[in-house]
This record gives sequence, C-alpha cells and structure tokens, in this order.
Amino acid sequence: MEEQKRGQDQHVLEYRERISAMSDRAVRTAFLATKAKAGDPWRDALVAEMKERLRRLAFSRPHDFA
Repeated sequence: MEEQKRGQDQHVLEYRERISAMSDRAVRTAFLATKAKAGDPWRDALVAEMKERLRRLAFSRPHDFA
C-alpha cells in the first residue's frame, strides 16, 4: 500500500513537470480531452495547474506581462 502511494506521488511530480512546460492552451486542451474522473493523477495535475495559472493571472498587474 505504501509502495503504491509513493509510486502515485512520483507520477504526480512527473505530471506537474510535464504540464508546467505546456502552454495555457495545451493544458486546457489536455484537460478537455481526458475522460478521467476526479482522483485520476493526470486529471488532478491538470486541474491544479489550471487553478494555479488562473490564480497568478488574477493577482498579476498589467506590467507583469510586458
């Protein structure tokens, strides 16, 4: 059980690295293309990244994008 949890955590870290290199459009497209339900590591990593990007966008100032 503990071994499975560690393996799943490793997948999540790999997914986050991979997703962080993706464009906003690619992240959204990947999320819409997945048919997985909540609890799936790939889907959950995509959702977490989208939330983080939206949070950063919401708290950014106009000159942050220049």
